[in-house]
Amino acid sequence: MKKLATTVLFGKDGQLSGLIALAIVGAIALGCSCNKQFGDLGKTDSNSNSSPTSNSTAPPPPSVSKPDASTGEVPSEAQLQEMTRTTILDFNAAIKSGDFTNFHRTVSKPFQKQASPEKMADAFKVFTEAKIDFDEVQTLPATYSPPASIQRASGVKHLQVLGYYETSPRTMKFDLKYIPEGKDWKLIAIEVNTK
Repeated sequence: MKKLATTVLFGKDGQLSGLIALAIVGAIALGCSCNKQFGDLGKTDSNSNSSPTSNSTAPPPPSVSKPDASTGEVPSEAQLQEMTRTTILDFNAAIKSGDFTNFHRTVSKPFQKQASPEKMADAFKVFTEAKIDFDEVQTLPATYSPPASIQRASGVKHLQVLGYYETSPRTMKFDLKYIPEGKDWKLIAIEVNTK
């Protein structure tokens, strides 16, 4: 982990690398206690009566137009809900499978350059080993606090999305940062906290 942080922090683009490293280190240090404090949050229990296909009965989310990142404006509430849900569920799929290849394809180019799928898998190993499952967010609205905003950190303009999902038994808090790539908002940093 120290090697990953050093590589990310002292790579060619120090400012952006620092932002990425802070998110990864923060996710590990603050995002997961991965011990008995989790209770039943997201743990897959083989004795459970629920099946992995039980979510197929949930109605699909309404179709929402994709936000245009090139405008530099904060997406609408519906667009933010869709972006947040998609990001968390993509992250969740990577955690459940232990393979971050598909998640890696969805993040920004700078994030991809700084962290390979293998490095992501290693950085988020605590989530994978704890068998965390965030499928519940499929049917929950995210609460944003404070409201999403355009920020600058280390000279990099990004969309800051902080909030939480009222998951049970513990609330899942998130801190997501996106940068514009053409017309798309692409993830540059992710921090998830279930404490």
